[in-house]
Amino acid sequence: MSPRLADRVLARKVELEDMLADTPLHEESMRHAIQTALAGVYHWMTGDLAHPSSVMSRALTNWLERHRYLSTR
Repeated sequence: MSPRLADRVLARKVELEDMLADTPLHEESMRHAIQTALAGVYHWMTGDLAHPSSVMSRALTNWLERHRYLSTR
């Protein structure tokens, strides 16, 4: 993964974790959407982030694109 992609993925992961912490428990659908997004990135981050395969890089790029508009606002 290029350093730029790694930085973008890690930054978005932190944003989503913060959003989840700030989302009230009664907003179940938003919490579920955030948890689903985080589960996807956690799955891909178990590999070697310093030397990812092309499949991993492509999956993380797709993850960023899919969840770019996920927001509580």
